[in-house]
Amino acid sequence: MSFGRIIGGFRRRLSPGRSRTEGERERYGLDLNSGDKHYRAWVGPPEEYDEIAALQVTLLLAAGLRETHKLCDVGCGSLRAGRMLIPYLRPGNYHGIEPEQWLVEEGIENELGRGILEAKRPEFRFASDFPLEDFGVSFDFVVAQSVFSHTHPDLLRLGLSKIAAALADDGKLLATWNEGHSATEGSGWIHKGVRPYTWEELRVHAAESGLAAIRLKWPHPRQSWFVAARSEETINGLAAGLRTPRPGWGRKRPWRKK
Repeated sequence: MSFGRIIGGFRRRLSPGRSRTEGERERYGLDLNSGDKHYRAWVGPPEEYDEIAALQVTLLLAAGLRETHKLCDVGCGSLRAGRMLIPYLRPGNYHGIEPEQWLVEEGIENELGRGILEAKRPEFRFASDFPLEDFGVSFDFVVAQSVFSHTHPDLLRLGLSKIAAALADDGKLLATWNEGHSATEGSGWIHKGVRPYTWEELRVHAAESGLAAIRLKWPHPRQSWFVAARSEETINGLAAGLRTPRPGWGRKRPWRKK
């Protein structure tokens, strides 16, 4: 057998996803379902944890995020995207909002380590009513992935209006929503299932909250992206300038809780 064939077989045996130890499956929650009590599974399908993080971070970078910018990660969860954003941003520039404090704690413990808290000084608020004003910061970027897909219209408008008030003059919101029609009535959060909105409905809710919104062609396994700002001039060129990072990446899949 040639040396090349030996090396090729060795690489195939070690390639990601071909064989996972029991310890890996337990650590990363790979045998669990979305919503199970594990820091990765709670926020969505565990096998998509890295992909959803990458889609958020690459979109932010493509939209102009730099280390000097102030960013708020609404619904930061177990720091799925935060584990990449906190080391990238300068100290004090990452701010996270999350109702479930245990998720943030386990994200730090399992993905980042405690030392980064002193080095990068991220700030968190553990609440479900979008308290961006508590940070006392004007944000250059706000990201909200799989947040508005779980809100009825009253809470959607509350979130959008609080984000609008906290944005810098040229600040941008990048967010997902579940696109579709719904006859569901209700208020507040939806903890099981989603609340879809048509694009026209979402655009009107954004306008009533003080934001101009434009939909984006950016991949996501189940949802759609939009960008919003206080003025349309801030975001006019962004949608046209974005390009899908990789063909087939984030291709739509059946809905699985988040």
